[in-house]
Amino acid sequence: LSLSKYVKCAEMKKLMYRIRKNSGLSINNPLTIEQKEISTIRASKTEGCAVCKRNFNFMLRRTCEICQRRVCSSCSEKKLVCVLAPDRRTVLDKKRTFCTMCLCQATESDAVAIAQNEIRELHPQFETQPQDSETTSDALIVETSTRCVN
Repeated sequence: LSLSKYVKCAEMKKLMYRIRKNSGLSINNPLTIEQKEISTIRASKTEGCAVCKRNFNFMLRRTCEICQRRVCSSCSEKKLVCVLAPDRRTVLDKKRTFCTMCLCQATESDAVAIAQNEIRELHPQFETQPQDSETTSDALIVETSTRCVN
């Protein structure tokens, strides 16, 4: 793989991690297409874009996959992510919408902390660090939100 493909793969993994965390799913329960459609129904009904605060009069409204807030087309991007097909045997590449705030937070988040959390979820019997390490790695992930403010 080329370097740019590694970067895109890492970005996709971070985005999927954030979607799973915000939807309450563990790594053992991968996101399927049906779960994505259910979560979109829960999207908040705001008057304006959650990022730029402009009204949606005639603008195209989109819902961020991570935070479930409504955003305008200027404040969102479509990214390719992998999801399970309804048969739970095949993986599909799907374009999903993300707000610029969540994209920034995902890009800035610590890949090592995410990997440690995923390993802990898969193998809880193998603690790699002391018990409070989960709060430390979660803090590293959350800390990025302060750098991604408009």
